[in-house]
Amino acid sequence: MTSASQHDHETQSGSFRGPASWAILLTVLFVWTLAVAPAKAENFKVLYSFKGEGDGESPGGLLLDAKGNLFGLTEFTYGMQSGHGVFFKLDKKGKQTVLYTFQGGPDGDGPYYQILLRDAADNFYGTTVGGGADGLGTVFKINFKSHTKTVLHSFTGGITDGSYPFAGVIQDEAGNLYGTTENGASDGGAGWGGVFKVDRAGTETLLLSFSGSGVGGDSRAGLIWDEQGNLYSTTIDLGNQGCSCGTIFELDSTGKPSVLHDFSGYPTDGANPYTGLIRDPSGNLYGTTVNGGGQDSCHPTCGTVFELSPPTQGGNWTETVLHTFTGGTDGEYPYGWLVRDKMGNLYGTTQLGGAFDRGTVFKIDTAGAETIIHNFDGRGGQQPMAGLVLDSSGNLYGTTSQGGKYDFGAVFKLTP
Repeated sequence: MTSASQHDHETQSGSFRGPASWAILLTVLFVWTLAVAPAKAENFKVLYSFKGEGDGESPGGLLLDAKGNLFGLTEFTYGMQSGHGVFFKLDKKGKQTVLYTFQGGPDGDGPYYQILLRDAADNFYGTTVGGGADGLGTVFKINFKSHTKTVLHSFTGGITDGSYPFAGVIQDEAGNLYGTTENGASDGGAGWGGVFKVDRAGTETLLLSFSGSGVGGDSRAGLIWDEQGNLYSTTIDLGNQGCSCGTIFELDSTGKPSVLHDFSGYPTDGANPYTGLIRDPSGNLYGTTVNGGGQDSCHPTCGTVFELSPPTQGGNWTETVLHTFTGGTDGEYPYGWLVRDKMGNLYGTTQLGGAFDRGTVFKIDTAGAETIIHNFDGRGGQQPMAGLVLDSSGNLYGTTSQGGKYDFGAVFKLTP
């Protein structure tokens, strides 16, 4: 193809003799380009930008239904990080509907970055990190058809209850709900969190108190099941490594806790997992840590993606660091959970890093190689704090806590 500099030379030497000739040339080139150049597919789309006008601010994780509707929570309601959060629906056309607005106080305040749970009767379940009868958080239920909300439990603190449930809940076949709390003491300044159960009548039982159990300390992570009814999750800190780097733990179906992995931090391991785990059909567990890894230049470390494999022949669980973030173009601080596709590839988000230092969406393939599949630039959202949801066609959906058209966060769709 002839270069622009060649065109300039030919024009000066008399090959093209005026504006009319230029117009003909440009028209021919334009038509030729349309005919032979393939159109570049747009693989990232902002589905909704929060306005900060009662529609919510700083959205968390998404729940995708069979019709393609997305449901989620926002941490705040109004602009400038005030208000108490909303429960919203976003249809396939990008129309947002606020289904419920949290009122604070006894009603609950600040549903954090979590995924809602939906049952067969169209009830949605989640937690608020604040509010309730004692201001220490709630477990709630919202009926989709009536838009009515019920506080199932208000946390009171102390070692028999807990406080500040940051993550969402899971449900067993009997309708009981299970989750974690970050703290246990009523003043929020001492004591550790635990694992709780809330039955259909709203009665709460503390299944595990992290304090004194050796399992770890605070937890902001949700729970997952295995086929035998064992529960798995993470703690942000404590553990037995001396660095207070957090743990991966199991609570078996008899109520017995055990530590599957103690994070040791820099230089060979991760530290401080803020989110929960996913599990593959072979029983391997996958997750992220916000700190730790082999890099010491990232305030001080940037986080990891890890795999934890179950023991064989009575041995120990084995951790493998799949990727260590460097804080550059590959991202830093993966606060959100992972999703896994049918081929075994992992997808997640980082809060910062990337081409614009405003966060990324990344892919880790089965060989452990990382690829950045989107760099947030602000206008299309920035600083994602939650994980992703994957549809049957392989499309990813997620949120950013800030950015978008109005700088109150966004919902996006991404085709890898």
